[in-house]
Formats: sequence, structure tokens, C-alpha cells
Amino acid sequence: MSRNLGRTDCRFCGGAVIGDEAPRPATRDDLGAHYEDQYAGMLVAYASCLECAAPYLAWVDERTRTSPLYHEYDRWARGDDAFFDLSHRHRFSSEPAPEDLPFIRIEVIRRRVPAPVCGQCCTPLYHGRCLRRCVEWS
Repeated sequence: MSRNLGRTDCRFCGGAVIGDEAPRPATRDDLGAHYEDQYAGMLVAYASCLECAAPYLAWVDERTRTSPLYHEYDRWARGDDAFFDLSHRHRFSSEPAPEDLPFIRIEVIRRRVPAPVCGQCCTPLYHGRCLRRCVEWS
């Protein structure tokens, strides 16, 4: 079991995860039993999925950790409050606690419908226009 998920999108629905607060130093409540070891001092922020509202702990910057065991290549230059990895908020782990599970389930429904076609040559239209230029583009 690892501490991080190795992703920046939602584990449950694939939705976008955004920060709920400004980056701050990790606390004992955030890291649990791992506060005293190599993760103390890193910058984190609460985050949640826009789609299913699953809660996460975003890893913002780990250069300030008390242990030198961070990987510089894991840090992406994405802005001041951007994050490069996630953990489940209530366990600081890749395994969710019951409180980390979303209450909303996302369902995607796909339908196959015929594409619109040109009235003169019957080829499919591209953004509403015939690529054979049966009708002059404006």
C-alpha cells in the first residue's frame, strides 16, 4: 500500500479534482501515524472531485519534507497552488476510508445516432459543412 494515488484526477469517476483551500503545511491530522516520519513538513491542501465530490488530500510541494526521500521528477511546474499527486483524505493512503467514498455515482450514457449528411452528395458533414464543398462555405 502506498501513500499516494499517482494521479491528479478522481480515482472513482475520472473527474477533475480541484483544491478546496490554499496550500499549507501538513498537520498531524492530515498525515496520521506518518506525521513523524518522512512526510512531515510537506505542503498539502484539501481537494475534492468536481463530479462526484470525493474528498482528497492534494500533494502540493514535498521539497519541504523533513526526509530527503522525495523525488524531484515528481514535481511538475504547474503554478503556485497546483498539485502533483493525491491521497485519500481520511487515511493518507492509496486505500480509501469509508469517509473517502463518494456519495454521488456518475453514469455516462452514450447513444449512437446517424451523422447528418449533405443534402446533395450524402457524405457526412463536418461541423455542419460538406467537405466536398457542394455548398460554398461562408
